[in-house]
Amino acid sequence: MARAEQIPRQWRILRRLEAHRFGLSASDLAEEEDCPVRTIYRDLADLEEAGFPLIQERRGKRSLWKLAFHRDAPQVPFNFTEVCGLWLGRALMEFWQGSEIFDSISSAFEKIRSTLPPGVLEHFEEFSDKVVVRGYQLSGKATDFLSYINEALTNNEQLEITYYSPSQGSETKRRIDPYRLWIQDNVIYLIAYCHLRTDIRTFHLSRIKKLEKTGEYFEEDPNFEPDKYLRRGFRKMGGDEVHEVEIRFDESVRHVIEEQQFHDTQAFTEQGDGSILVQFQAGGLQEIRSWVLSFGPQAEVLRPPQLRDQVRESLMAAANRYQ
Repeated sequence: MARAEQIPRQWRILRRLEAHRFGLSASDLAEEEDCPVRTIYRDLADLEEAGFPLIQERRGKRSLWKLAFHRDAPQVPFNFTEVCGLWLGRALMEFWQGSEIFDSISSAFEKIRSTLPPGVLEHFEEFSDKVVVRGYQLSGKATDFLSYINEALTNNEQLEITYYSPSQGSETKRRIDPYRLWIQDNVIYLIAYCHLRTDIRTFHLSRIKKLEKTGEYFEEDPNFEPDKYLRRGFRKMGGDEVHEVEIRFDESVRHVIEEQQFHDTQAFTEQGDGSILVQFQAGGLQEIRSWVLSFGPQAEVLRPPQLRDQVRESLMAAANRYQ
């Protein structure tokens, strides 16, 4: 049996044993996995050899297998496979590398590591090698400011920042009241009330060039609702006005659209020719335009009119470059 099939099956066996207080027989497991009993015995032997704390008990004429927590493990409110799952999930935290947060994450995972027998670690390292997690890491500036921002969020302390705007090509000094950190597509944003714009704004952490504490404090607007604020935008960018957006995608790309959760308000309507009509309410037309353009001629904006015009102008400008 290919190792790629064996390891997931053995993980399911561990989960089933853990879920049954009095244990399961090899035949019970074989029936659940729809495989021969001899395959289950081989799996149990592999798991025992790897160091998993399996216990075999006789109950009448039946021989039952159980999973016990590693006896040398510290007392933590997790069961054995939960600890193993946390260890396997450590790669998802690499995003924070270089920050103080990552130091704490690393320390926590080392404690988790200490609860696992050497054979178990080797077993799961083999499995984790088959799972690839790719993502961006925080820039140096973003990590430098995180500890100050976290403290300001906790204490409701105002900050003064120098912020670079790519669209304007310039920097501005702003006094802000930090409300929330927001992570989207491996990028960290700070949602804050901006005293310069007298409104809530979203700041890309890597575009903050300078940050200073002010020693002054604020009270968060009681009417602020994070979920409602984020729904105003498309993904990362918001806008003062929320638009009714309607886009038709060709049949050739409809599977890509149906597989995505790109906005909380999205709704799909299948068309007679196999295409799909997507409707949602959001601001940030510039970001929506870029998203639509990524589908080339397979997407057509129907509304709002200004978004349709923006996409048409972008496509014409692109076509002119290839004359």
